[in-house]
Amino acid sequence: MHRSGLLPCVQAVEGSAESMATNCSGTTATNRPTVLVIDDEASIRQLLREALEGAGYQVWEAPTGIEGLRQVCARPIDLVITDILMSDMDGLEMVGMLHRDFPNIRIIAISGGSKDLDYCAVAKMLGAHETIPKPFALSRLLETVAYLLETRPSRKHF
Repeated sequence: MHRSGLLPCVQAVEGSAESMATNCSGTTATNRPTVLVIDDEASIRQLLREALEGAGYQVWEAPTGIEGLRQVCARPIDLVITDILMSDMDGLEMVGMLHRDFPNIRIIAISGGSKDLDYCAVAKMLGAHETIPKPFALSRLLETVAYLLETRPSRKHF
């Protein structure tokens, strides 16, 4: 499997790409689906964490795209919710890397977008399973998460 796109992740996590693949088994001790929220706004991460944990999910947070990649490589993740516009790493790049290197991780891209470019449409073309423009209702996000986790393939990432 192609790994060159995961260079920041490979450098950040000890071990080879093969050992990282082994670590990404898609199961947790509690056997709850795992969701990683990547957003550079702490208030958004906190809001999403509270809503997702309230719905019964195991939730991890990352304030940057680079940290998000580290977490994907370090622990089993079933679904990623990522902002598209972040300061350290373009969320569109994140979506493409996740889609290519971790095809069984479900991806939701969220963004306020721009007048010049519909970032959500581009994220969908790059592999996001769903896109949700900001602002959004938490009920819509929770319904989307539940649907994507119910329809995901085998929990093994590789």
